[in-house]
Amino acid sequence: MKSLRAFVYVLFGVVLALGLVLSILTWLQIHDVTALYGVLVIFNAVGICGFVFMGLTQETAILKPLSWKRASLYTLAVAVGLFGILTFFLLHWGQGNAIAAFGALVPFVVPSLAIITFLTLTEKSRIKG
Repeated sequence: MKSLRAFVYVLFGVVLALGLVLSILTWLQIHDVTALYGVLVIFNAVGICGFVFMGLTQETAILKPLSWKRASLYTLAVAVGLFGILTFFLLHWGQGNAIAAFGALVPFVVPSLAIITFLTLTEKSRIKG
């Protein structure tokens, strides 16, 4: 089981590194911020959400792991919020439209924060002991 978790961690790390390299290559070839953020949204969102899920389901010396269902809800909330933040950057700096950028930020980030707050407040203690 440890080797499977290690493989998945490495896989998500490779996805993040690939996203970073591809976004840099895209910028160097096209010099288009929209294309740069498009690559970042796809690869980095997947990698970050994978690390969130794996981190929440990881048992540590101090904490018990979360159930995969609850960790999936956290991960989904992070994915929606991350999509909103990256879309904000795409619209604000890529197209220079601040009003549309904030219009895209609010419907994704606010519900995401509400879900994360609800899940945090209703969380049972995971501390071993």
